[in-house]
Formats: sequence, C-alpha cells, structure tokens
Amino acid sequence: MSYDYTCDANITEDCRRHGDVPAIAGQFREAAWLTDEFGGRAQELGYDLHDTITICPECALAVLR
Repeated sequence: MSYDYTCDANITEDCRRHGDVPAIAGQFREAAWLTDEFGGRAQELGYDLHDTITICPECALAVLR
C-alpha cells in the first residue's frame, strides 16, 4: 500500500514525518476504545475511533525495541 501519510508517532530524531509507505498502519480496536480509559486518552490527543494511524519505519523500530 503506497499513499501520502504523516507519521502519527513522531518519537525519534530520525522520524520521516511524511512519506509514501508507512511501516505500520492500523485502526483502534473498538473494544479497547469503548471499555478502557485508552479511548478517552486518545480522544484528548485528537484521535477518533475509526482514524487510520500511520507510523514511519524509524518510529516503528523505536516502538518495537
């Protein structure tokens, strides 16, 4: 899948803030969103339940470490 995206994580100095092939793309789990404090905290950050979240390769590696 190739499309223009903006990295939602932005957690490393090497973050590719924009790109055309994210390392990770996904959506929030409805069960976690609705039954856990996670959903409220994500909303405070400006996200909605059906948003697609994208993470660049550098930030994905930082998350997986």
